[in-house]
Amino acid sequence: ESVVRACTVRCLEATLGPEAARREALVQEQAARLARSQAAPDLTLWAGYRIRTQATAMASDADMVSVGVSAPIPVASGGKAGRRADAALQSAQAARLQAQDLTRAHEGELRALASAWATAHDLAVRHDQVLLPAAQRALETSLAEYRVGRTGFTSVYEAQVTLLELEGERVDLAARTHQVRARMGALVAEE
Repeated sequence: ESVVRACTVRCLEATLGPEAARREALVQEQAARLARSQAAPDLTLWAGYRIRTQATAMASDADMVSVGVSAPIPVASGGKAGRRADAALQSAQAARLQAQDLTRAHEGELRALASAWATAHDLAVRHDQVLLPAAQRALETSLAEYRVGRTGFTSVYEAQVTLLELEGERVDLAARTHQVRARMGALVAEE
């Protein structure tokens, strides 16, 4: 269980799927905040000062100061900003759900691979520690009995075939164990 959790954490750190979905959710949340901030009109303050160096017919040497405030009046906006904010929030929620789905899929795949690896490893250990030594002893016993004439060649042959079959199964189990380990490594982007 702890191996699966560690692999899941490494998977989430290394895999772009869930992380990309999380980033997309953050982007959409920021877009929603921006849309809400744009819903209210911006006030503009301005100030100006002008020095007249030449006299004109309308104003003789009068300096000028002007101050102003402008506010746009939204006409028929129809709540566009609110709709944009709602759409961005829905996109953010969809991205979060996608990240959760990808995370669950990776966890499920890791659990399945961990189970397959444990099974293959246990079978390989059983072959190494129990079955192969027993088949080797059976072959040695058959050879010893054949040498003294207590058994026929067929029992030696059958013991040798059994040992070879078990060795072949052991090689297959080792290959399966390594294949599952390689798939787990690829899933968590191990190097």
